[in-house]
Amino acid sequence: SADVAICCGVACQQVATGCPSGNCYVALTGNDGNIGDSINPFRTVQKAAEVVVPGDIVHVNAGTYTITGNELLRILTSGTALQRITWQAEGNVIFDGQNTVGKRGIILQNAAYNILKDFVIQNFEVGIDTDNYASLIRNAQGYADNPVPIGNADNNLELDNLEVRNNDVGIVIDNTDNAILRNLRVHDNGLGFTGILADRHGEGIRITYSDNVLVENATVYNNNEGDDGSFQAIDNGITMYNSDFGTIKDSRIYGNNMNVDVAGNVTIERVISYGQRHAGIISRRRATDGW
Repeated sequence: SADVAICCGVACQQVATGCPSGNCYVALTGNDGNIGDSINPFRTVQKAAEVVVPGDIVHVNAGTYTITGNELLRILTSGTALQRITWQAEGNVIFDGQNTVGKRGIILQNAAYNILKDFVIQNFEVGIDTDNYASLIRNAQGYADNPVPIGNADNNLELDNLEVRNNDVGIVIDNTDNAILRNLRVHDNGLGFTGILADRHGEGIRITYSDNVLVENATVYNNNEGDDGSFQAIDNGITMYNSDFGTIKDSRIYGNNMNVDVAGNVTIERVISYGQRHAGIISRRRATDGW
């Protein structure tokens, strides 16, 4: 059994007992009633998320996985510094939101020490979202001004070799310190939805209130929903706002409205930026400052 029920009176709580021998398997031919091993895989990645414990590896077999609820995968379980939880695509694995308003691909909600590797994430309103806030107090311009974190923002998320394409917004890293975004291809986001992040159409990677974030060896291009002619249109390749000690390095960023827009103590090194519609690289003290 992948989990057990602990009951006290009339209340029961499902307690994860981990993957069989530390490895869960997911396949389109599987069933969520299975034990989740290589011979009897689960059908959905969400079922795997319900049973994982620190140190487990979730192997997702090749195929296109489509959404049935508001998100395809919500991760709530944290690993540890020594026992991370790894989500590994085996072959060509596509998470597809089918161009539906209000749907997110992967949500990491206060889930520390998780690694996501080798997936393609497409056709969601938001491809990847770190949902680490309880509420947002917006200023007069509609920008998130003072997010209220849930718990510890020290999330140590790692995204490696992902392709995030054709979403409204590609990746949102919010209140998530020590994240590593490496070997990413983020492109052609900007479907023009009017739902979750209606004021953030066309952003490739958006990082806010998150310190010590590394973006390395990323290719970020053609993220825009159609230029309205405004210098201040969003549609950025990489945005890093109110986030100190971040680094963007060894990356190629091109064809966005603005390729890189940073506010905070951020290091940019060995970045190739070209073909932007308005600005290549903008740096300012904080997000509410002008250009």
